[in-house]
Amino acid sequence: MKKEGFVIRISGLFQVRAGGWALMLALSAGGCATTRYETGEAPPPVPARPLARADTLVLKKAQARPLAQVDTLEVKKAQPVALTEIDSLKALLSGQVQKMADLEVIHTELSGKVAVLNDRIRALEDRLQASLSPPQPPARSASGRRKKAAPPPSPSNRVKTVYQAAFRDFEARHFENALRAFSEALAAAPKDDLADNAQYWIGECHYGLGHYTQAIKEFQKVFTYSDTEKDDDAQFKIARCYIDLGDQDKATIELKRLTVDYPESEYVRRAEGLLRDLQDQKRQRTK
Repeated sequence: MKKEGFVIRISGLFQVRAGGWALMLALSAGGCATTRYETGEAPPPVPARPLARADTLVLKKAQARPLAQVDTLEVKKAQPVALTEIDSLKALLSGQVQKMADLEVIHTELSGKVAVLNDRIRALEDRLQASLSPPQPPARSASGRRKKAAPPPSPSNRVKTVYQAAFRDFEARHFENALRAFSEALAAAPKDDLADNAQYWIGECHYGLGHYTQAIKEFQKVFTYSDTEKDDDAQFKIARCYIDLGDQDKATIELKRLTVDYPESEYVRRAEGLLRDLQDQKRQRTK
């Protein structure tokens, strides 16, 4: 009996312990089958992932830079392209202005040649008319005596002949011969209608020979003739002499004087073009 009682006690103890384990397993299983969120409790929020340092810096820069600054940066990027295009247009405009100036020089030269041709035509017409006219017998007075011979050509006609010959030499670029002839015509009749023109072409002869300083002196003498029409021509050529001498400051003064004193002159546009060229050259030297 003791032995059986022992077994029963042991078995009972085992059964009690086994029952405890079974209860614990059952509770554990029950706890796993039921979650804590089934009671209506919301799950906790998932914390946001912190930004990396690089992302944070980019975000801060984007937030700190105002929209106006973004626009300014875009404008600055576009500025070099616009400036390049403007410089190209300025260079093109300068080239066109220079071409216009060259064409005006050609126009002036052609005008001088036309004037020479007109003088030649008039001289040939006079010569032809004289050759076609029959010679007249010497007139006699009532007493039968011959009249005195006609007086020699007037100084004015002689000056005109010499002047035309000088102009032909100038046109042929025989500047020394033309200079002597123009000087002769001027000395023969300093008060003649062609005197101021002769004085102007004396200056042109010195200019053609490269005597720019002497040419300036001769061109300045043109202004002493009150009724001259060559004053704006002389003013322009004085400025050209200073340009060829390399004195750009005096050339600028003389060109501005032309635009002020002779606003209706045909040389005004050329003078304005030369002034722009001189200003561009001055800016280039100061860079």
